[in-house]
Amino acid sequence: MADFTRLVARPQKESSSLKNQKKFIRRWDITPSIRFDLSIAGLGPSYRTATIAELCTQYNVCHEFIYALSRNLRQEAASIFGKKSEASCCTLEKLLESMRFFLEGKMETQGSLHGLSKFAANWGGAYNSTNFISQTLEVAGSLLSSTLSSQKTHQVIFLCDEVYSGGRAILVTIAAKSMAVLDIKLLDKPLDGAAWKARFIALEQANYLPSELIKDGGKAMQAAEIVLRKETKIRADTFHGTSHRLGIYRSRLIRQINQSMEKEAEIKGNVNRAKSVKMWAKQQGKLEKQQEKTAELLDLLDWFEQAYFLILQQLRPFTTQGLPRDKQIATQNMKFALEALELLPLKGLAEKLKRVSSLIEDGTLLSFLDKVPPIYNKWAKKLEESTCWLWMQYWLWWKKSFQTHSPSVQAYAKQQAKAASQLLEAYYLQKQQPLQFEKIRCCLFEELDTIVQASSLVETFNSILKPFINSARGQLNQSLLNLVAFYHNHRVFNKRSKRGGFAPIELLKDIVLDKPWIDLLMDKIKAAFIHHEVNSLKALHAILTKKEESVI
Repeated sequence: MADFTRLVARPQKESSSLKNQKKFIRRWDITPSIRFDLSIAGLGPSYRTATIAELCTQYNVCHEFIYALSRNLRQEAASIFGKKSEASCCTLEKLLESMRFFLEGKMETQGSLHGLSKFAANWGGAYNSTNFISQTLEVAGSLLSSTLSSQKTHQVIFLCDEVYSGGRAILVTIAAKSMAVLDIKLLDKPLDGAAWKARFIALEQANYLPSELIKDGGKAMQAAEIVLRKETKIRADTFHGTSHRLGIYRSRLIRQINQSMEKEAEIKGNVNRAKSVKMWAKQQGKLEKQQEKTAELLDLLDWFEQAYFLILQQLRPFTTQGLPRDKQIATQNMKFALEALELLPLKGLAEKLKRVSSLIEDGTLLSFLDKVPPIYNKWAKKLEESTCWLWMQYWLWWKKSFQTHSPSVQAYAKQQAKAASQLLEAYYLQKQQPLQFEKIRCCLFEELDTIVQASSLVETFNSILKPFINSARGQLNQSLLNLVAFYHNHRVFNKRSKRGGFAPIELLKDIVLDKPWIDLLMDKIKAAFIHHEVNSLKALHAILTKKEESVI
């Protein structure tokens, strides 16, 4: 009688509930101790006191059963009697493989721990609990710093902003040229000037010195400016200072006009359907009133847009003739436009206009125009007079093509930039200098890109950060923020983007990464296991979190 008994043969197609049934059942009378003795007996005549036939009769098993036990014993001998370092090495490799899977999965998908756990279970990973994933993220993040360090001193343009998660502020500082995250910090207390002071001091200690600080009108950041070097230029964010602040009213007027016109169409339908003269007269009166309201809104929008677009025009570094915009004239035009807007009966507009006026008066809104003439004069000496203005227009439209969110404006900007590019290429081709175009474009655009007007790149990073905040579901911690910053700094931008083909840290430090971000991170994690002489994630997590708590 065999040790195993086959179950009833299953049909070719079965329900999913049958798939997990066992193919054989184990005899209760053949204990693990007996199996061990039989496995040794099957190794050879010198290991047994009876023949295989006698053992088969005694235990009512077949020859193959005994020999199968012996083969299993030989196969497991290395893991049972081998060196412990070999087994632990194998365990660590499996552990690192699972950690890599979850780290890469979390960063690339911004998924929830639940979803990653379920996916890993289906995939067949050695570890798949949500607790394992949570500890993996925390361990990886705790090995990273909230402030990017550098041995060399870098002068960069700071773009600063605050993001909120569950009422807690996250302070983010980004380098304008490279879009690298220099610092990211989750606050445990309400935001104040001291918090930004601490971040600016930490950045200076990490060898990052601000040549300029582009910021919105936050009071906390303004209070922290005293710790910055005197050479640092403080500039207002032109987008938040004007476009965003005043653009809300334009959008509101357009929405009100659309609603009024829809109401008009509805009343016109009632007029056409009127069955009596009295009803027709009543609906006609309503229609006239609604038409008057629409006309008033259209007049308001027309008045508003003339002043609004005049303000936005002053924020362009170059005029339509490709010449540097005169700062004094730009200031006068903006003041004139603000005075025109003050006459409009729009609720809350006066307060917004007052804020824009204060930015003009303190010089922070248009201070970026001071950088334009020196750059223009430098390149006017290098470029032919007939092409200099076109190069400036080319840069303006090229920049506009990826700054705007409007598909129609973006398409028009791309069209204008392409036209300018084709004209310039044709010019240098005619002069038999086809390589000169690309050489000038790279050098000129790099220098013009130092004219930074807004902290829009922070908003771009915030859009990357937000999915991680949402998936954390109120359990956001500093470790996860460190991890997101590392991922962002070391991943290569899409080739179609402005910084395509490079990682932010490559552009910031002028280096070339020899490994993908996940390999660089796994090197740090593996080194931590070796340094602390542990092979368990739980043990490493306990060591690192204990150190963090002692620092706090």
